[in-house]
Amino acid sequence: MGRFNAQLYLDGLSGMAERDIDVAEAAVAIAARGYQGRSLERYIHHIKAMHEQVGERHKELLEAGAADDVDTRTAALKHVLRDVHDYRGDLEGFDSIVNANMIEVIDNRKGLPVALGILYLSCAHANGWEAEGLNFPGHFIIRLGMGNERQIVDPFNDLKKLGAPELRGLAKEYLGEEAELSADFYNPMTRRDVLIRLQNNIKLRLIEMEDYEEALNIVTEMERVAPEETRLWLDAGVLLAKIGHRQAAIDKLEKYVSTDIPWQEKQDIEQFLYELRASLN
Repeated sequence: MGRFNAQLYLDGLSGMAERDIDVAEAAVAIAARGYQGRSLERYIHHIKAMHEQVGERHKELLEAGAADDVDTRTAALKHVLRDVHDYRGDLEGFDSIVNANMIEVIDNRKGLPVALGILYLSCAHANGWEAEGLNFPGHFIIRLGMGNERQIVDPFNDLKKLGAPELRGLAKEYLGEEAELSADFYNPMTRRDVLIRLQNNIKLRLIEMEDYEEALNIVTEMERVAPEETRLWLDAGVLLAKIGHRQAAIDKLEKYVSTDIPWQEKQDIEQFLYELRASLN
């Protein structure tokens, strides 16, 4: 295996076709900025080894008489990631920033739902299987498919199957007791969307820590992953204002407010822009 160059990988990511993005490799590349000088080959090798192990386990199950269906594919994924490599959801340190950092997740074998979900998705995609993250609020979940068969599973809880009652329970847990399931919760996410969701976890934790400069660095990395994601212009503008870079903040916010956004949001940002411009005088 040649040397993995994270910067070159990220430089090429914006123009990469969706189907060619390996979400786990991309997540390692994104995390690499904080590990200058560290060799990343072992992380990439580990990911690729799991790809092969999932395929081998799937073949073993079929040879033992299992049907080639979503349940068998789920069993192969769970066997490799949970049973062989001991990946698990981190309940005790759930809010720790390292649980959304793919390098730390691989080192520690634990992480947030979206971080573990990325590893499951990577292994499924590498074997040509249908798998996608869903835009479910609060808790990242995966939908596996094969033909007309679909199954929603929880990467944080060993690929536990989630039916309507479990999904309704999750919605109420994160949105409140009055929450009900919405069709929007089942919208599939692109691979870039999944990477942005991972980085959003880091960004929000940095903002809670009032480390606005590092949060801005995260947003800048996210813009490299998804340059057409206009919401990142708003994030960058707000964070630039937080660290006193007012003109740069104005430029970003003017770019965002020129897009098709709800009227009330536009009004709020225009007011913020007015205050920023006044502060320059």
